[in-house]
Amino acid sequence: MGNYTIILPNEKAATYRAVTFIIACINLIAFCYLYIKSTNERGAMLASIGAILFVFTLILLTFFSSKKQAIYISMAFVFAGLIWLYVGLYLIGILVLLFSLFGFFTTQTFKIVVSDKGILYPSFPSVQIRWEEVAQAILKDNILTIDLKNNKLYQFVVPEKDNHIIESDFNLFCLSHKK
Repeated sequence: MGNYTIILPNEKAATYRAVTFIIACINLIAFCYLYIKSTNERGAMLASIGAILFVFTLILLTFFSSKKQAIYISMAFVFAGLIWLYVGLYLIGILVLLFSLFGFFTTQTFKIVVSDKGILYPSFPSVQIRWEEVAQAILKDNILTIDLKNNKLYQFVVPEKDNHIIESDFNLFCLSHKK
C-alpha cells in the first residue's frame, strides 16, 4: 500500500465548544442590549437579526453535535461580525470574525498522511516531512512515533475506531522509505 491516512483525535474540540458557548451568550446579551438602546429602525432590525443568530447558535451548541453544526456556527459568527462592523463597533466585529476563523481551524479533522513523498503533518500550515529527515517512524500499541534526524520527536495516540491500519504493514512501509 502506498498511502496511509491516520486520523488523530481532536483534543481541543470540547474546550472550543465551551468557549464558543460563552462567546455566543455574550454576543446574544450584547445584541439584546443594542436592540434596547437602538434609536433607529435599522439598528433595531440588525440587533434583532444578531440576537436570532445567537439563539440559533446556542440551540445548535446545546442539542446537536455534528460536522455541519460547526459550519453553521462559524457562519453565524461571520454574519454577526459583519453586523458589528456595520453598526460601527469595529473592534468587536473584527474579534468575532477572528473567532469564527479560529473556529474553522479548530474543528477540522487532524490527519497525518504517510506516503511515498513523506509524512504530511497537520499543523497550520501543513508541514511536509521528507523521508530524508525521518530517522524512524513506527506505529506500536496505537502510538505513532515519528523521530526526526534533527532530534524532534512527535508522538500521537491513534484511536483504533477511526483507523484500521495493520501495524506490521505500516512499519514495513516506513522502514522501506528510511534513508
